Amino acid sequence: MDTAITIAIDIILALCSIIYHFARSLILVFLPKKKKDVSSDVVLVTGAGSGLGRLVSIEFSKLGSVLVLWDLNEKDNSETAKIIENNNNGKVFTYTCDISDKQEVYKTAEKVKTEVGKVTILINNAGIVSGKQLLLTSDHMIEKTFAVNTLAHFWTVKSFLPDMLKTKKGHIVTIASMAGYFGVGNLIDYSSSKAAAIGFNNTLAAELRANGFPEIHTTLINPFFINTGMFEGVKSRFLPILTPEKVSATIVEAILTNSREINIPKYLSVAIILKTIVPVTVGDIVHDLFYNRRFALSGTFVLLFSSKKKKNVRGDIVLVTGSAGELGRAISVQFAKLGSILVLWDVNEKDNLETAKIIETLGGKAFPYTCDLSNRNEVYKTASKVKTDVGRVTILINNAGIISCKQLLQQSDDMIEKTFAVNALANFWTVKAFLPDMQKINRGHIVTIASLSGHFGHGYLVDYSSTKSAAIGFNNALTAELRLTGHTEIKTTLVCPFNIDTQMITGLKPKLIPLLTVESVSNSVIQAVRTNTREVNLPSYFNLLMAISMVTPAAVCDIALDFLIYKKKKDVSGDVVLVTGSASGLGRATSLQLAKLGSVLVLWDVNEKDNLETAKMIDTIGGKAFPYTCDLSNKNEIYKTAEKVKTQVGKVTILINNAGIVNGNQLLKKSDDLIEKTFAVNALAHFWTVKAFLPDMLQIKRGHIVTIASIAGHFGLPYAVDYSSTKSAAIGFNNTLTAELRAIGHPEIQTTLVCPYIVKTPMATGVKSGSFIPILTTESVSNSIVESILTNTGEVVLPSYMNLLIALNTFIPISVRHIVADVVCNTYTADTYKAAFNIKTE
Repeated sequence: MDTAITIAIDIILALCSIIYHFARSLILVFLPKKKKDVSSDVVLVTGAGSGLGRLVSIEFSKLGSVLVLWDLNEKDNSETAKIIENNNNGKVFTYTCDISDKQEVYKTAEKVKTEVGKVTILINNAGIVSGKQLLLTSDHMIEKTFAVNTLAHFWTVKSFLPDMLKTKKGHIVTIASMAGYFGVGNLIDYSSSKAAAIGFNNTLAAELRANGFPEIHTTLINPFFINTGMFEGVKSRFLPILTPEKVSATIVEAILTNSREINIPKYLSVAIILKTIVPVTVGDIVHDLFYNRRFALSGTFVLLFSSKKKKNVRGDIVLVTGSAGELGRAISVQFAKLGSILVLWDVNEKDNLETAKIIETLGGKAFPYTCDLSNRNEVYKTASKVKTDVGRVTILINNAGIISCKQLLQQSDDMIEKTFAVNALANFWTVKAFLPDMQKINRGHIVTIASLSGHFGHGYLVDYSSTKSAAIGFNNALTAELRLTGHTEIKTTLVCPFNIDTQMITGLKPKLIPLLTVESVSNSVIQAVRTNTREVNLPSYFNLLMAISMVTPAAVCDIALDFLIYKKKKDVSGDVVLVTGSASGLGRATSLQLAKLGSVLVLWDVNEKDNLETAKMIDTIGGKAFPYTCDLSNKNEIYKTAEKVKTQVGKVTILINNAGIVNGNQLLKKSDDLIEKTFAVNALAHFWTVKAFLPDMLQIKRGHIVTIASIAGHFGLPYAVDYSSTKSAAIGFNNTLTAELRAIGHPEIQTTLVCPYIVKTPMATGVKSGSFIPILTTESVSNSIVESILTNTGEVVLPSYMNLLIALNTFIPISVRHIVADVVCNTYTADTYKAAFNIKTE
């Protein structure tokens, strides 16, 4: 668990890493970038039939790569292949594939693997654009734009990333657009889909880093408009339209040098930085200048220098999606207090009615509707009811959202599509439903609740972060389009909060930045609406962090984000967790906690009666437990019981070696048999359990091995020479096993070492601490064990300030070291155990 000391240590380490990477980046600016050899790579390019895709394919063929060309247009795709074969005598494979069709993507991917081999460079280049105002763009076209420009990235990466992980070699390239950063009128669907692609790339990069795969590279390309068929007729007032030849050369260069992000032209990077720090009204002036719209300038100047006056929302019809949830309910209640009429939309009928009831109790007026926002037709149907039953909606708050915290490869396709449907596409349908009425009366306000994860990529949230990037892009493009069409009286507000303390983000614990309260965020939303504030980031200092991140080397940003934001808690529901020494104390408490999280528990203990009691407790809380009587000092019994577990339960994915025994006595008074038994249970049993269950973990490339050691393994404990030695052995076992897993290429198998001080368990009955170090409770230690598993923490020392004593012990003189050891160990001695000569399990 994080404390002031551990955070201070982390800060020091992070600062050292930041200084190193800053210095390294500065030096590399003046050195030529080394280009990698791609002559043996299999390069897959989507949208290879023309334009940018064709040129990039030709460039890679010149470098000796094997090309795999995907395009919907069979004729043009074959033409690209013909050019490659004629000009470079290159090796090329063509496939006709509609990447808007998920099943076709998967089917074609399997053909590629069979006929060509493993793809090592994947270039997601295909894209489509409609170029129409939102209300003139068909729903089908909006969905197709997202299917091609965003969702196809998920399907191609899910198809080819597993092979890259196996070979520890690969490169994933995302061709996005500057439109993803800057809202472009008449391109709302395109801009939003490209913003989602940017979010996808950033979050995928973070996830690969978090999972220990830095050798899988990612590159994000953000070009301005390119002179290809897709943007035929586009004219720019100031910036030149890019040539496809220049952009393709830049893309190839970026891949060869493993560049993380390239903006084309480069000077637009400055515009991105400025966008994060200048007032939005200044952005409006620049926007109008680029679009030659002089009539709006005067009004913008007035806004720039005027104070914020709170508008009256009494009588406004306010529609809030996701109103049954905590944030949606809080926003709705606050608007009701201001005299607004509330229209409540949520898929959860019961909780939505409860929100309406709360509002009515306050004397407000509320109209609840059950609506599944992932269903476009249901959105339109419910919108028509609202117009008939209530009237014109004047304030629309798109707040509904869903989240599923899983790695991309473990996330189901259905969940990815549903997340996009609720978090991104529903914004289109609600705005298309209610914007026409706002335009008629030239009055309205559209609020988009996005997230800071849409700005900063975060592992294990690839789909969620991508949808929130899409929501940000949607808001920006909608704002630009409303200005273009002269509807400046229709206001827009974008709200990007950090993690809010709601049930939706259970399992996402901030490491340093505190969770936001529902009340504070709802207050900010109301304030933003009443003052017509265009964009709100919460907490507000993230505005500065966003600006800094734009000018900071990628490696430094990685360190800062990993340190500042949070440790992701993995989902252990369905995991088969084996706990040794589960009959009492720490083993029982840990087993119960994991059962509450939905894990299937396998309980091992020599004490059959108490072990059955643990299983009974788990059954009582609705969990699933399989108890086994096993003497961990007997190697053959371990292997025999392990085989039973595999047959009767399945593959163990989390192994917690917790069992231990202690006998408090002087070394010369201990029997040889007891010393051997202590080593058998506390140390050697770790070898046998890991040898029994690790092969399955390696096979499925997933697993976690937890070693419960002790502070006694770091500091010699009087009257427990055998116990302390075994705990030192357990520490060494964990450290060496971790190194070996890394050396053989299996960083996905996690290890955790837990070294607690004395724990108040049956094994420690009668122990009293004689100094400042308190005896730990079973509950606090089991909490820390579960927390460390969920966050893949490598090592936990309890209490955490003991890390400092361990660190001091490594470099202080021997004489001083003895004093430190006395402070730690002489607070208690093993002969103070009430059960000093009895063997007890932890």
